Amino acid sequence: MGIAYISYDQFVRDISSYLWKVPRNIDLVLAIPRSVLIPATIISQYLNVNTMPVQRFCDLIEAGKDIKKEFYHGHRPVKDDRDIKNILVVDDTVYNGISKLEWKRKFEQPCYKDYNFIFLAVYEEGFSDYCKCDITLKDIRSWAYNSDLHICLYEWNIYNHGPIMANLAFDIDGVVCLDPPDERNEEQYIKYIENPISY
Repeated sequence: MGIAYISYDQFVRDISSYLWKVPRNIDLVLAIPRSVLIPATIISQYLNVNTMPVQRFCDLIEAGKDIKKEFYHGHRPVKDDRDIKNILVVDDTVYNGISKLEWKRKFEQPCYKDYNFIFLAVYEEGFSDYCKCDITLKDIRSWAYNSDLHICLYEWNIYNHGPIMANLAFDIDGVVCLDPPDERNEEQYIKYIENPISY
């Protein structure tokens, strides 16, 4: 079947294609760092609402500060001054659901009682019930599981797959050095390997 792999380009297209699943009454988008800052920003731009990292939001709320002041430039608000009630918490992927559960538990604290948190994953990859988010833009469980590696690799965090990356080879000719001559021309290729500086 091959390797299940999603590029940045596909990532952006999937967000755009499945955005109809997101309610239009969202007041703020929170991003679970680090790789989620990109999809959270894309979603917030489509919805025309503000976004911030989830930890920054928590720091402000727990310090008793007004989060709307975060979005002022000078004396002018970036967006209207409506109350923030419905908050979309975005993750790029959900596999075992641990990250989602951690934030869900945190939001059970009394200081968050005035907010309605909606959890969204761009891709659902794991089969555990803990993986379930309120909104999943695209279910890739079967495709990923039936691939050669039984998981999906993502361009934006591919180097985080340590055990898999240890068994993969990369062709970096043309990245850190010049591309060698065509391998089919064996004589020229051997000359290049023996003395690449002459090329």
